[in-house]
Amino acid sequence: MTSTMLPAPKGAAHQPIRSKFGGAALMVASPILAILAFWLIVSLTDRFSFLLLGGIFVAMGGSWGFDLGRRMRLADGWTVMQRDLRPPVVYLRPFFEDERQIYDGPVGARHGGVGSGASVKRNASHEREIARALHRVGPLVAIGKPGDSVAPLGAARVYVGDDVWQETVLALIKRAAIVILQPEATQGTWWELNAVAATTDWRRVLMLVPDPTLRPLGYGRIRQLTAQVLPMPLPEEIGKCDAFMFNAGGAPVPIALSTAPERALEPFLTQVRGLEATRLPQTPRAGV
Repeated sequence: MTSTMLPAPKGAAHQPIRSKFGGAALMVASPILAILAFWLIVSLTDRFSFLLLGGIFVAMGGSWGFDLGRRMRLADGWTVMQRDLRPPVVYLRPFFEDERQIYDGPVGARHGGVGSGASVKRNASHEREIARALHRVGPLVAIGKPGDSVAPLGAARVYVGDDVWQETVLALIKRAAIVILQPEATQGTWWELNAVAATTDWRRVLMLVPDPTLRPLGYGRIRQLTAQVLPMPLPEEIGKCDAFMFNAGGAPVPIALSTAPERALEPFLTQVRGLEATRLPQTPRAGV
């Protein structure tokens, strides 16, 4: 696959706050301020409950400030692709996936029995794990969500106007070494699904799906949504699974990303490396 630089499209688009100096200053200041704040709490009280509660809030504040500083220092996707001329890894997902949270236990009111205590929430996306696993292939890039005040960690975002986002996605996936596709029942992701089907070798596609053991209705919805586009439909009965790769015959092969994502993705990476080594042409397996 050739490696030509992809030019940034012309047109106005909202850009998030970026500052290398400001981000670095915030990363340095946040832990220092957190330590000073905890020292102040210690000097004002010796009650263990207050110290514990204060320590938790101070740690959360320091972590939030440090994370914000890291995000302010992120380069935009165009800059990343200008620095790294390898074909990119393109991540296509519904924008709400950036904010979706999951909990480590049941939430809400309980009637009878013993409560399980407070549940810790975390981001549901596998984006950061995938970014670490696929950095050896090429730079991970994604279209930025309109209105982002600060770019999120994970894929480098490219922010484009509504009038050019489709042509930008097409240009990216035609050049991509890998396309990570997370389909959903939205107009934008449906268009992306059809665009990938029309232009990309399915052996280069990693399709993220809801884990059927945790979200069977969500998996069923995605299975039905993609059935008319995929070379072969996703299996109806499947165990724990977060993604599918597609073999040379177009059959979906399940992948579990929940534990050791780098190891789980190795068969997919081996397949993609084989495509790069032999420079096989990208032939679409399904049309729009």
